Amino acid sequence: MSRSIIIGFAILVSSLGQASSWDLIEKDLKSPWYVGAGGGYGNVSGEDDENWSSTWYGYAGYRFDRVWGIEFGLTQPGELDMDLIEGQSIAIDGNWSTSASLLGFAYYRDFSAFYRVGVQYDDYDTVAFLEREKGECQALGEAFVCQDSAHQISWLLGLGGEFPISDAVFIRTEWISAWGQDDFDHHQALMSLAVAF
Repeated sequence: MSRSIIIGFAILVSSLGQASSWDLIEKDLKSPWYVGAGGGYGNVSGEDDENWSSTWYGYAGYRFDRVWGIEFGLTQPGELDMDLIEGQSIAIDGNWSTSASLLGFAYYRDFSAFYRVGVQYDDYDTVAFLEREKGECQALGEAFVCQDSAHQISWLLGLGGEFPISDAVFIRTEWISAWGQDDFDHHQALMSLAVAF
């Protein structure tokens, strides 16, 4: 019997021993309103490049009942430098992203799990190094440096878990992916502290 099979069997036995933690429960919420903030590590990816960097996330939400909730968030994705493509190199920075998501919750004895679907508005600056002048540009040798502001709509999907510290305070861990319609995608692994009030 290989070592990986033994390890897998041990994990399975351990999970069965904790099966009661996976029993769904009817949870009484202290309050439908909550706010939270935290940070983590994120990836910004463009056409041919990507960049990993630290990121942060702040949010506020309202739970309609034990299952559904709506949440609004604010985050700042990292910067991205794209390689020279068809005579231009583009840097994306000054990123601010706001989002609105629908959350679905399932409550267990020791934690709750949730998923999110939503939409995100990305507002950012671009700095392009072009071989020819386009828009508001400054000459730099034989090239041109062109600065501009841009925005895009991204679609959100996420999965996470909440682990209560008390009736009103909980720790949240989650993964959020945002697929942009124009310039870049954004993915985050986050941990945050939230308070119901």
